Amino acid sequence: MDRILPLEGVRNFRDFGGWEAADGRRVRRGRLYRSGHFSAATAADWSQIEALNVKTVTDLRRSTERDRDPSAWPEHWRVQVLASDDANLGEAPHITFLKESEITEDSTRGYMMGSYRRIPFEAGHQALFRQFFEAAEKGEGAALVHCAAGKDRTGVLCALVLEALGTPREAVLEDYLMTNEAVRVDSVLPKVAERMNAALNLNASPEALRPMIGVDSDYIHAAFDEIETKAGSVEAYLESALGQDREAIAALRAALLED
Repeated sequence: MDRILPLEGVRNFRDFGGWEAADGRRVRRGRLYRSGHFSAATAADWSQIEALNVKTVTDLRRSTERDRDPSAWPEHWRVQVLASDDANLGEAPHITFLKESEITEDSTRGYMMGSYRRIPFEAGHQALFRQFFEAAEKGEGAALVHCAAGKDRTGVLCALVLEALGTPREAVLEDYLMTNEAVRVDSVLPKVAERMNAALNLNASPEALRPMIGVDSDYIHAAFDEIETKAGSVEAYLESALGQDREAIAALRAALLED
């Protein structure tokens, strides 16, 4: 079964289960989903998503992003939506960067590397990461996480979940890099660059913006390197920052790994 679910108005929607995990088991399919935002979701999209039995949605976006692109969840859905405004006020950092910097491929890549080092340690992200883990541990239906594009903030959280489940780092990277296939970076880059230039009054080339449109293994490596530098290890970070001690990890694996 293909991990990527092609939807009309939602980008980068996919199942991030199915990978090898601890003790030779695999992450269950149909329990963990990730995506971009839902403001352009169509009726057909909602019908497909509803069939997935999603019970918890974690929205990692800032309040300004949620206001600009609201998710119109169907009223009849019984879904819990988790969001946070902690340390999460004002303009999105990448918008500030684009407005105030000389946009080159190197500067954009440098911004992305720095962003990935910050994501695991920002208070608003940590609060929502913790809540996502807690919801997933309950095993009540499927859990979905998204941000704006479903690749950076979402990518870090999904990588941490797979690490906690005992997935080898190579598979964690493979799942992370699947964004480039899901959003078809090469084909959408010119149009996305055109929209960004128009919206922000820029004159940046598509290639200068490419590091921000897709994902790169160096980005997620930067996040892991920062975690290991500051916390000592991914395991120590999961416990100290997200409350995922040995007992919690065991509960997560019981809920999300195949028997």
